[in-house]
Amino acid sequence: RVLFRSVAPLAAVHAQNPSDPALPLDIDVTIRAANAQKNHEILDQAAKAAAAQGKLDIARKLLDASVAIREQVSGQHSVEYGLGLVKLGELAQRQSRREEAISYYSRAMEAIGERPEAAEAMLEMGVLTLAQGNPEKAFQYFQRAQSVDSAHVPAALMWMAVVKARQPESAGEADSLFQRALAQPEMRSEE
Repeated sequence: RVLFRSVAPLAAVHAQNPSDPALPLDIDVTIRAANAQKNHEILDQAAKAAAAQGKLDIARKLLDASVAIREQVSGQHSVEYGLGLVKLGELAQRQSRREEAISYYSRAMEAIGERPEAAEAMLEMGVLTLAQGNPEKAFQYFQRAQSVDSAHVPAALMWMAVVKARQPESAGEADSLFQRALAQPEMRSEE
């Protein structure tokens, strides 16, 4: 009976199409099973399903447990741990908890370091910092994002252009940044 209680939620999670995850019936059992297996992906998928259903508090509980597994398995200074914090930051933003999101993204950048996986956190920190009225610091985050991951160059350049466009004395620089962003292969392929 104990085995069934541990395996049943996992079977339900694994049987789902990854693009259409289902929310497990018993969240606590799922968390215990994921902890026993040291498998954060089970919780990430369940959190995705919870968020899709608007059950953000459940998604938060699942992601908190996922991050704890990531920390235990990979350590606080690992890409895996940092990526878990990014997920928590995204959820905090969705819940309009900006300060909390900033804390998660900051911790994620510290854990990941100057690696491509940190680019998403850097972009989000830039957006949040810009919203707080600190364009210079926001610009620095966008610069860092483009320097660590070429895939994020178009978005970083566009945000850098937005920062400069808000400064009347930098209108020419803003236009140049917009043009550079639009010239990126990723931007041209979307046209």
